[in-house]
Amino acid sequence: MPMNTSAPVRNIGNIDDWSTLKPELPKKEMDKDAFLHLMITQLRNQDPTNPQDNSQMIAQTAQFSQLEQLTNMTAAVDRLVAMQQQTMNFNAAAYIGLEARALGNTVQAYQGMTQNIEFKLPEASDEVQIMIYNSQGSFIDRLDVGALGKGVNSIAWDAYDSSGQVLPDGHYTYRVVAFGDDGNPMEVENYTYGLITAVRNEGGVSLFMMNNEEFLLEELESFYMPNISGGMPDPGSGGEEDTESDMT
Repeated sequence: MPMNTSAPVRNIGNIDDWSTLKPELPKKEMDKDAFLHLMITQLRNQDPTNPQDNSQMIAQTAQFSQLEQLTNMTAAVDRLVAMQQQTMNFNAAAYIGLEARALGNTVQAYQGMTQNIEFKLPEASDEVQIMIYNSQGSFIDRLDVGALGKGVNSIAWDAYDSSGQVLPDGHYTYRVVAFGDDGNPMEVENYTYGLITAVRNEGGVSLFMMNNEEFLLEELESFYMPNISGGMPDPGSGGEEDTESDMT
């Protein structure tokens, strides 16, 4: 009698779904649940006549304990980082409403008033000019300042253009041209003042909005109480704070 060598055909499901036939790649790292499951499986399937060595069991138990401790430590560190980030955000929000000084070349005009234009010369200059531009970059006015000494200089600007018209409210930029003794233009450090209107967090770093620009905390050199008289801020008045205060 001939033997039937063909194996029975089993239901293999939907053969069109080839994704189910793709083997799942093993994880590079085992979490504690997988580790515990593996250890229990080993205990269930061990040979009763040749039980697992106690030393191996102790070693696996120690590994599980270490894995549990590392998992708990990671969770604790994550909670600590989240709490620290919340504290940083809270401290950063306290700067909203303060006036600050930073490196920049922006000046604000409001109802015919402006902030002083402040900059730092590396050496004395016999000829200093300040060019004013609107937000589109168009030339507005030129201030012929004359001779200025080395260091920080503050120049008043009346918010009028070269034809004598009052400029609309908004932000303007300036460029200082100062010549040294050799007749060549020198490097000038410009400052901008403004009100901190918002703070946002990006990648764990606080960004401060001032004059429609974003600054890091270390870029803000000085802080002042706002001018409650309704005029423009006076950077020369008191109330300056240390910009290196700890935000944490």
